[in-house]
Amino acid sequence: MLIRFKASNFLSIRDEIEFTAEATREANHRHHVARGPYPWLKVLPAAAFYGPNGSGKSNVVKAIEFAKTLITTGTKGKEPIRRQPFKLGAGSAAAPSRFTFEFLCRGDRVFRYEFAVTAERVLSESLTEIRSSSERLWFSREPGSGVEGDRFQLPYLDRRDLPSEECQFVRFVARGTRPNQLFLREAIDRNLDHFADAFEWFRTQLVVLHPHTRFGPLEITLSEQNELRAFASDALSAADTGIVRISSEEVPLRSAGIPEEVLELIKGSLAHEGEGTYLIDPDGKRYALYLKDGGVRVYRLITFHRDAEGREVEFELGEESDGTVRLLDFLPGLFAVARTGLPRTIIIDEIDRSMHPLLTWWFVESFLDRCGPESRSQLLFTCHASHLLDQKLLRRDEIWLVEKTKEGATEIESISDYADVRIDTDLRKGYLHGIYTGIPQLKRLRLDPAERTGKPAKAALHGQI
Repeated sequence: MLIRFKASNFLSIRDEIEFTAEATREANHRHHVARGPYPWLKVLPAAAFYGPNGSGKSNVVKAIEFAKTLITTGTKGKEPIRRQPFKLGAGSAAAPSRFTFEFLCRGDRVFRYEFAVTAERVLSESLTEIRSSSERLWFSREPGSGVEGDRFQLPYLDRRDLPSEECQFVRFVARGTRPNQLFLREAIDRNLDHFADAFEWFRTQLVVLHPHTRFGPLEITLSEQNELRAFASDALSAADTGIVRISSEEVPLRSAGIPEEVLELIKGSLAHEGEGTYLIDPDGKRYALYLKDGGVRVYRLITFHRDAEGREVEFELGEESDGTVRLLDFLPGLFAVARTGLPRTIIIDEIDRSMHPLLTWWFVESFLDRCGPESRSQLLFTCHASHLLDQKLLRRDEIWLVEKTKEGATEIESISDYADVRIDTDLRKGYLHGIYTGIPQLKRLRLDPAERTGKPAKAALHGQI
């Protein structure tokens, strides 16, 4: 679970923003709150981000995705780190972009991982384990001087009963880490499993879905494929989409028309036998791909409706509505939470895109119904659907507002930061009336040329426009 995220100097984020999923003393929906391994740690399972177009909601998501990609994929050779600094401030291009994650991963271990990068190099990096009453530094990194390379602190080598050969190898890997590569990524590449729990949280448990996501991790194994199809069929039927069943058929890899570079990227994201991913082709067709016997097995997804005589009729996914297909893209994550019990932090940009308001509510409510004190999954999303601003659905500390300053910099705050918001406050009404931040400041659109220029508008010739 994501406990805290900070970022600065990335896209529209100039000064440091901080999101926290730690629960306040809010009394509403206490059953939402997940109890962490320590008494002081109480984590929320949901967060909704509201704000006008251009405020930077999607940029917060992109900042998380950039960090995830740099950690899990890394860089090659001398290629630059493709960060995008804030463009509206003097000196931002040369200043580093900074990211901090605090998260609860498998084994109920809590870590803080932070790094700062420019286009050329990693300027700092550290991994700290947060315990009940203390913190344990696993490693830290700072630029060195001259030809010495970066300076590493590896205190865990002194605290563990490790063979001297292994300690020497860890130090060798640290010294050999390229300036443009994160040590966490390099350590995993060199089969150092000391940081595997932290790395796996980014690789498998943190899932980011954009409106135009083309492929992403299912993290559902081939053996669970039938169960996923049954779950998706039940969900699509319950959502009144008209679909009675979803199925799949295996197709030859070549017939799927997957470009070689995309296939290689997908293979690189599947580390273990049986792991899966999904792919959306330009025609809107959905494929499920699984790693099996060193190769990739491809399955085309299809849906079935009933005709007037009760017979099942096959449909391509491209024939379904955008809202139905959008919901289908979300279901693997919901399945992971509901059926497999796998911990996931699912981040969805524009969750209400193409979805009926009631369907969006239904999906969020279905997720929250499966959360509780022992839950380890989260749903974070950006949204414009104001009907979700309802305390019957979400807690005040689960609602975040995003806006831009006059200088074009993104800022965020929580509804719980407002002292006068009571449990019976109509949040939707207050939001739409501008009591809180994160709402468009609209001006009257002047369509008449005379209003725009101050000159009389020319009469239309012969009544024609």
